[in-house]
Amino acid sequence: MNDGTRGRSGRDDPGRPFELLSERLGALPVVDEFLARMGVAGLLDRHLPDGDARVSLPAATVIGVLVRNLCLEREFLRETLDS
Repeated sequence: MNDGTRGRSGRDDPGRPFELLSERLGALPVVDEFLARMGVAGLLDRHLPDGDARVSLPAATVIGVLVRNLCLEREFLRETLDS
């Protein structure tokens, strides 16, 4: 039975009425905020060439993803995709 709190009731063990559920948030929100305060997206947009018909993503977006990946995982994105 769920009593509206953030846990689930434990029917199997009356001594433990709740079960703790946790999720890993990670550091991406912190890195995003840091890069936003530094103005990295605007800087990349100003100094990199405009869109090219041959590519599906702007260069500034791709570099932004790579910077976030290196900040969080410290490995190349290709290695992350291969695993």
